[in-house]
Amino acid sequence: MEGKGDVVYMVTQWDSSPWAPGYQAGPLFSIDCPEQSVRQLHLPHCMCDEKDDKLSVAHVTDGNMEIVQPLKTTATHVIVNITHLSLFGLVRDVFTFLPVRSQVLLFLRPQGNRHQKSILSVMLLPRNVPLCEVEHQQKGSTFIQTSSNCTLTPRGKYGLCCELVANSTIQPKSGEFDYDYSPNFHPTFQVFLDCMSGAENIRLSLLDRGSNDQRVWECLVPTDFEPPQVNPINPNPGAETELKQLSGEAFVDKHMAALIQTVTMVLHVADDLLVEEMIPDELYSRILMAWPSQEQRRLLFDAVQAGGTRVKSAFYKALLNHEPRLVQDLAAASR
Repeated sequence: MEGKGDVVYMVTQWDSSPWAPGYQAGPLFSIDCPEQSVRQLHLPHCMCDEKDDKLSVAHVTDGNMEIVQPLKTTATHVIVNITHLSLFGLVRDVFTFLPVRSQVLLFLRPQGNRHQKSILSVMLLPRNVPLCEVEHQQKGSTFIQTSSNCTLTPRGKYGLCCELVANSTIQPKSGEFDYDYSPNFHPTFQVFLDCMSGAENIRLSLLDRGSNDQRVWECLVPTDFEPPQVNPINPNPGAETELKQLSGEAFVDKHMAALIQTVTMVLHVADDLLVEEMIPDELYSRILMAWPSQEQRRLLFDAVQAGGTRVKSAFYKALLNHEPRLVQDLAAASR
């Protein structure tokens, strides 16, 4: 920066726009600085080969994309000089599928209410995806800390092997390392564990299907970890009466003014509504690209208001999933 200023940024989706190159090497950032004092960006990458001719910077303004050659490339960042801000993201050579520094993240959750039955979600992600972002979307699951570092190839086919535990099922048989920097994090594999008694550890191995099932990552997972709570204690028990009495639509109608001002997880809520087919793709894309956050909230709440009972009920469900404390606080404050 050449002077003082407030910098606000967010990660948006590459595939939400027609100019997406399809060869992204990092997140697509929407960056804003009212003082226009930013003159250089250091964009994170996790490519194993950081040669200057392999990575470039995509600069998008008003639907048009230009490729900017970096000033310098380090082992972790690509440095580029800029004159103004908008959307910036890393792209790689069209013919290059170099290995990237990656991570394997494990999340365990109970399989319904069945005793000693659990689902272990295994996620293959670039190493520079923040753990906190992934954890936020894994409500009701316990993160299992273990060795996670590995090197994977974009679009490579991988398999998972689970040993030292009986009665386990893995799906799918093979999974692709997508490497698409979507804001949604879904399991690459799921391990259905029927019973973990009789074994101190579970041995997991990631196999490269394109290299004769060579092991590219493995770890031992202890079986004595604390299971996630299916029904966590309500921090505001006095709010239970209203939550039980009001339908989703009634709750949203009653607290709409407050929700418009206080909802922060707009994109996560919009994700849920899109999955439930409560908002169209075009509106979802507008919400993703809108800035500042007030405009995102306006678009989302306009859609909720116009959608009627089904959309309001789905919106309420999404709030319970992503902002349970806010829902409980509003219910408690209106008693």
